[in-house]
Amino acid sequence: MAIIETMKMFKDVISQVSGTVKKILVQDENFVEYGQDLIIIDTENDK
Repeated sequence: MAIIETMKMFKDVISQVSGTVKKILVQDENFVEYGQDLIIIDTENDK
Protein backbone atom coordinates (compact mmCIF):
# COMPACT_ATOMS: atom_id res chain seq x y z
CA MET A 1 0.00 0.00 0.00
CA ALA A 2 1.10 3.56 -0.65
CA ILE A 3 -0.27 6.94 0.37
CA ILE A 4 -0.82 9.90 -1.96
CA GLU A 5 -1.20 13.43 -0.59
CA THR A 6 -3.30 15.88 -2.57
CA MET A 7 -4.31 19.31 -1.36
CA LYS A 8 -3.48 18.38 2.26
CA MET A 9 -5.62 15.24 2.07
CA PHE A 10 -4.20 11.71 2.13
CA LYS A 11 -5.47 8.83 -0.01
CA ASP A 12 -4.47 5.17 0.29
CA VAL A 13 -3.34 3.50 -2.93
CA ILE A 14 -4.00 -0.23 -2.77
CA SER A 15 -2.69 -2.69 -5.35
CA GLN A 16 -5.18 -4.76 -7.32
CA VAL A 17 -2.69 -7.65 -7.48
CA SER A 18 -0.72 -9.53 -4.85
CA GLY A 19 3.00 -10.04 -5.10
CA THR A 20 6.36 -8.66 -4.02
CA VAL A 21 7.50 -5.09 -4.60
CA LYS A 22 10.26 -5.38 -7.19
CA LYS A 23 11.05 -1.69 -7.67
CA ILE A 24 9.77 1.66 -6.37
CA LEU A 25 9.67 4.12 -9.27
CA VAL A 26 9.17 7.41 -7.37
CA GLN A 27 10.89 9.03 -4.43
CA ASP A 28 9.15 10.24 -1.26
CA GLU A 29 7.66 13.74 -1.61
CA ASN A 30 7.98 13.79 -5.44
CA PHE A 31 5.07 15.01 -7.54
CA VAL A 32 3.28 12.31 -9.55
CA GLU A 33 0.73 12.43 -12.36
CA TYR A 34 -2.60 10.62 -12.57
CA GLY A 35 -2.01 7.19 -14.10
CA GLN A 36 1.75 7.27 -13.47
CA ASP A 37 3.32 3.96 -12.45
CA LEU A 38 4.56 4.12 -8.87
CA ILE A 39 5.72 0.58 -8.12
CA ILE A 40 6.67 -2.56 -10.08
CA ILE A 41 5.21 -5.69 -8.49
CA ASP A 42 6.57 -9.21 -9.14
CA THR A 43 3.58 -11.55 -9.34
CA GLU A 44 5.49 -14.53 -10.79
CA ASN A 45 6.58 -16.11 -7.50
CA ASP A 46 3.46 -15.26 -5.51
CA LYS A 47 1.17 -18.24 -4.98
